[in-house]
This record gives sequence, C-alpha cells and structure tokens, in this order.
Amino acid sequence: MNTARIEAVKQRAHGRWTEILANLGVDERILKRRNLPCPLCGGTDRFQYTDKFGEGNYHCRQCGPGGGFKLLQAVMGADFNTALRDVERCLGMMPVMAPSRSCEPSSERMKKLAQRIWNEARPVTVGDEVDCYLSGRGLALPVYRRCCAFTLPSAISRRMPPASHAKWLNIRRCWHAFRVPMAMP
Repeated sequence: MNTARIEAVKQRAHGRWTEILANLGVDERILKRRNLPCPLCGGTDRFQYTDKFGEGNYHCRQCGPGGGFKLLQAVMGADFNTALRDVERCLGMMPVMAPSRSCEPSSERMKKLAQRIWNEARPVTVGDEVDCYLSGRGLALPVYRRCCAFTLPSAISRRMPPASHAKWLNIRRCWHAFRVPMAMP
C-alpha cells in the first residue's frame, strides 16, 4: 500500500470527516456526537463520535478510540482499500482514467472476418449440423442444391451455441443473394 497516497488522503480529509462519512452513507445518528451502541462491538451507549482532532475520531468504551477510516470500514463492512477509494472519490482525488479503447472492431477487421467465414463455408448436406438445425424447425429439404451454401464454418459452429446459429444462417442467406451460383458438377 502506498503510504504517500494514504497520507495525502488523510491530509485532504482533515476536518471534513463528518461531511465525508455522511456522504458515504454513515447513519446521521452516529455522527450526532451522542452516546450510541458501537457499530463495531454493539453495547447500548458505549460509543461516541467526537471528531475531536478532525480525523473522524470516535471513542468506544470497549473497543477504544479510532478514526474515520476505521469507522467507515466498520459501518460499511468494507476493507481498507475500498474505504480509501471511497474517500478519494468523495474528495475528488480519484486519478483520471485514460480513455479506454473502443470495444468495437474496425470495419476492415469485420470485412476480413466476413471473407474468412465465407471462404470456410461448405455446402449443406443431408445429416450435417445445418440440416439438423433446419430439420428441427421443419425447414429441411430432401436434397440441397450445390448453390445453397447456408453452412456454418466449422470453426464457428464449434464455438457458438445452437441458438446463435440462426444469426449466421441469416447472414449466409443474405450474402447468398449476391453470390453467383456454383455450377453443378
């Protein structure tokens, strides 16, 4: 853990812990500086939030004294790193994230993928996975002409679940309209 980071957050939060804890969802009753049940150990009136030194200070007659981070961890049930990040966010100290790359693939890459899928396609034959798919939906033909290349490339059919095959079949049908039919052998 970077101690310089922790010290910077503590320095920036000094004197602002009541506001920070309230913004992070700590119950306002805890922050009223009255005797209450301790959020760490229970009891009836052994806990008091004082913020005596501007560090989110509290005192419990059983647990002992603590600061803002420890109180935030106890109330929110979070670990120190999460509490530190929450306080940084509340103080506006979160580092600026670099813009992430778009998850959209480029059009050139998609064209290459489409061409590879087209090139790997095989004609439909009775008994193959496309015929089984179409048969299961009542769309099978007794004989498939050679120009009807509705098949899935084998690499895709192994990776895709059957429900998504319909999308590829529809793409193949659309592309088929633009493809010159193959000559019959």
